[in-house]
Amino acid sequence: MSNFKAKYINTDRFYELRKFNFLVQIPPGISIGFIVGGMFGETNWTLITIGGVIYIIAAYYSYTRLQEYKKLYDSLPKLRLNETELMLDPDGKKQKRIGIKSGQRIHLQVRTTSIRERIFDYFKKDYADLTANFIIVNGNRYDFVLDSDFALRKLLKLIPIWEERGVSLSWDFEIAFKDEMKRMGLKTKKSVDLPR
Repeated sequence: MSNFKAKYINTDRFYELRKFNFLVQIPPGISIGFIVGGMFGETNWTLITIGGVIYIIAAYYSYTRLQEYKKLYDSLPKLRLNETELMLDPDGKKQKRIGIKSGQRIHLQVRTTSIRERIFDYFKKDYADLTANFIIVNGNRYDFVLDSDFALRKLLKLIPIWEERGVSLSWDFEIAFKDEMKRMGLKTKKSVDLPR
């Protein structure tokens, strides 16, 4: 039995914080540039001081944002998928189970794993749409976080099993995952059996 486990994203705040998780790290880097720039040639204490002040403020802001993101990430409920059901732990106490049966329609979209995020996506207005991973079962959408390529492979293993069981499946995978899909014998182009 193949089991896929992920964090279930139950708030849009997750996408905002993940985006800022990267963006708030830019000002400390710029301030280090000021400090280093002030040290070359004749020592420019004004540049070093400005860089130091910017660094302290930016580093504190970055630290608080990162802590908020970590706290939110740790509080996200669990989502689990296997051949026969989607299990959701929305409040940490009781589990919601959604059966996956023959003839049922499922749509799967996978855009990124945490280690494969593209830097330029962070600067785009529609960041959440560009990086959203989700599954639609019974007309309900469940967004999730893919932490690793290992988790991606676990998810990919479910596709042929579902197809074999008669589940009507469509998917939209990022082109970057084509090698993993080919290794598993899956079509690498977009499947468009289901309306979005």
